[in-house]
Amino acid sequence: MRQQGFTLLELLVVLGIAALVVTVVGVRADAWMERSAYHQAVRDVATLLRAGKTAAWQEGRDVAVRLDAGGRVLSLGDDARAQVTLPADLDVQAERIVAATVGRAGDAAMGPLFVFRADGSAYGGRLALLRGQTGVAFQVNWALGSVEQISVAAPPS
Repeated sequence: MRQQGFTLLELLVVLGIAALVVTVVGVRADAWMERSAYHQAVRDVATLLRAGKTAAWQEGRDVAVRLDAGGRVLSLGDDARAQVTLPADLDVQAERIVAATVGRAGDAAMGPLFVFRADGSAYGGRLALLRGQTGVAFQVNWALGSVEQISVAAPPS
């Protein structure tokens, strides 16, 4: 008569297979989470820029998109609720608009990244979000006021 249950050897084999699966899935999950955070940041920035264009047109005034000094929070105009916090693992490269004012150190003060105008036009610099060696850059078409998204590669170091 055979007893019901598992032998110690069967139990150890199952636990070994489970440990292997958890190890493989854990490594893949980290890469998937980083990739997901990057894609979400790109979508959030594109949405914020479209909202800036719409707000300028609807409100009949210029709307500026600014990047904070730390380079991690993108905000729309004076609305504290319209912000995008960029993940820390992304390389953020910004080319701001040079303002006409001169700072204390004699350097030109840096203005916003983009400005959307009530007449539908826009002007601005460029914002690149890089993950590794590739990424996406945002810039505006001054005549159409549209936001352009282009693929970019990091310059070789």
